[in-house]
Parts: sequence; structure tokens; C-alpha cells
Amino acid sequence: MPLVWASPVSVMPFVAQGKVKALAISTQRRDPMLPQVPTVAESGVLEFDTVNWFGVVAPAKARFETVTRIGQAIREVIGLADVQKRMAMGGLNPDFRNSDQFRELMVKDHQKYGTIIRASGIKAD
Repeated sequence: MPLVWASPVSVMPFVAQGKVKALAISTQRRDPMLPQVPTVAESGVLEFDTVNWFGVVAPAKARFETVTRIGQAIREVIGLADVQKRMAMGGLNPDFRNSDQFRELMVKDHQKYGTIIRASGIKAD
């Protein structure tokens, strides 16, 4: 039986047509686009939590003032109701993090997936 991981927005038409069955959502919370679909954690793998995220980065030597100004502009834009609505239609749920919070997220994910890769013996080709 074929199995695929995909974003809810990309599979919704196929779920609606009955061509595929959504088994679970990879995050800790159900997705608003597919509220009837349980999370992997609800299905028994309690600690399972995988989130796709997008971010804006700058060179390490970028001036603090520049990073702060760009971050504030992004925060303001994604806070606009029409922007949130359009992003939600594309399956995106804005979750602004300042540069320190975003750095922490990247480090945490790097450690999390690094541990999984090492434990499973995955090797690059």
C-alpha cells in the first residue's frame, strides 16, 4: 500500500474525492484544514511532533539593527488579517519568532533529527 507524507493543502482535493485517506497529522495539534484527522500522537505515538517551517535568515555578520528592523516588518505583515487569511488558504499557519527564538528552533530541530539519523544509522549517499 503506497504511503506519502504531504501538507494538508496538497492532499485535500484527493481526500475530498475519496482517492486517498488521510491517516494522521504530524504535529501535536490537529490541522484546521483537516480537523477530522487525528494527530500521530492521538494515534498512539505520544511524542511524535514534526512541523515544516519556513524562515527568513541573514548572513551571520548582519547588523543587529537590520535584523531587528526586518523582523519587526515581517511580524507586522503576518499580523495583518488579510495576510493570515491568504496564508491559511495556502496551508500555512504563521508563527512569528524573533531571531533568538528562531535560532533556538533551528538548533532544537538539528539536535532532534541528528539524534534520529545517528540512532537509525542513516548515511548520506
